[in-house]
Amino acid sequence: MDLKYKYEVMKNKVVVKDIDIDLENTLFSGQAFRWNKTDEGFKGVCYNRVVLVYKQGSDLVFDNTDKDFFLLKLSHYFDLYKDYNKIINGF
Repeated sequence: MDLKYKYEVMKNKVVVKDIDIDLENTLFSGQAFRWNKTDEGFKGVCYNRVVLVYKQGSDLVFDNTDKDFFLLKLSHYFDLYKDYNKIINGF
């Protein structure tokens, strides 16, 4: 499977480029219960790691992660193998 979004790896974070996602609806839709809204974004435990996720313009930022954890865990948790921009624009 290929990731549907471009991403950039930075020190202790990964930035997913140009993704249309509503984090509040995604994280509080009743499927996950380990996320809290903070001033910085949304903090939660994902695969035994505390992660901060937030939007920065049209980008999605995962703080406290590295490339391996992002590709092996977070990309699946957030289902980044589907092109949600295409799905949303199809309505």
